[in-house]
Amino acid sequence: MSGTFFSINVFPPWLQNLCQALPLTQFNNAMRKISFEGLHLFDCWKEIGILGIWIVIVYLIAMKVMKWE
Repeated sequence: MSGTFFSINVFPPWLQNLCQALPLTQFNNAMRKISFEGLHLFDCWKEIGILGIWIVIVYLIAMKVMKWE
């Protein structure tokens, strides 16, 4: 559902919005912009920001779930 193998545009509109929030979708978009369009890493600030938010959320969940004994 992240647009790796087929386009997100074939999904219904409500599912396209969900797909845009997935981290792999943002990673794919950033890699396409860098490799095919020749943009710089700083030009992908939106995608990197969403990936950063995912990192923080997963880290906070892992801190709550994992017990260090």
